[in-house]
Amino acid sequence: MARIVGIADAFDAMTSQRPYREPATLEMAFSELQKQAGKQFDPEMVKIIIAQKGELVRLLASRSES
Repeated sequence: MARIVGIADAFDAMTSQRPYREPATLEMAFSELQKQAGKQFDPEMVKIIIAQKGELVRLLASRSES
C-alpha cells in the first residue's frame, strides 16, 4: 500500500500548482514516473499505474470539472 501511496503522492505533487513553479503536464508526470521506476518507485507498481493511464486521465478530468 505504501508503494502505491508514494507514487500517488509524487504524481499529485508534480501535477499540482505550487507557489514556486507551474504544475507539470500529465504526460510529463507519467514520464517522470517511468524514469524513476526501479529507483524511487517500485517498477511493478509504476507498470500498473501506466497501464491505467487512460482511466486516471479520465478521473482527473472529471475531478477538475466538479
